[in-house]
Amino acid sequence: MLNTKRQAEIPAKPVRRIGVKTQHVRGQLVGGQEYESLLERDFLKILRFDPAVDTLLTQPLKITYDVQGAKRTYVPDALVTFKPDSQGVVPKPVLYEVKPLEYAEHPDYSLAEKFSAATLYCDERNWIFKVVTEADISASRLENINFLSRYQGRPIHKGNRQLIREQLARWNDCATIQALLTSIYRTPTAQAELLPDIWTLLAAHELAVDLDLRLTMTSEIWIAR
Repeated sequence: MLNTKRQAEIPAKPVRRIGVKTQHVRGQLVGGQEYESLLERDFLKILRFDPAVDTLLTQPLKITYDVQGAKRTYVPDALVTFKPDSQGVVPKPVLYEVKPLEYAEHPDYSLAEKFSAATLYCDERNWIFKVVTEADISASRLENINFLSRYQGRPIHKGNRQLIREQLARWNDCATIQALLTSIYRTPTAQAELLPDIWTLLAAHELAVDLDLRLTMTSEIWIAR
């Protein structure tokens, strides 16, 4: 029988530090989030880019549970809280564990105990516990995020921002990237100079695109709501 001990509701910092050793596929993202595998790194990149995410903490808390009188501990990979949605509703926090599909679908006894303890821990707090595998990570989304992340924080001329938004509005707020550029400038040189500003607005979530489709000049973009 599993019994979990209640911890602080939303921890302020990681309970365990991961040594930054890239030769062992361990490391740290620019935002300070630590990972222990390439799969975990990729999932954290997707979470960091998601505008719905409010806070992201890796190695967030230690769950203590008992198995037939023996004390066990388990540290999940990440805890995420979310911003209010369009209706003002705040989604439940999600506690994540990242594992290869073969281990998630067929966990050994020890791993199954950890998952059960985490599920009980989250149920007690009205959270959600979720195991993420490579099947949950879209290769196109990850590729697009890796590309757009280069433009995060890049300055953009105020006039160009307004120009792009106004032109999109004339297209009923949706157009392909190439059509948008062509409608603003005729020359390829001027279009090429404006294109990085479109990437920047996508990276800042001022414009939106279907990230699960490969990002190309024929991708449809629209003004984010």
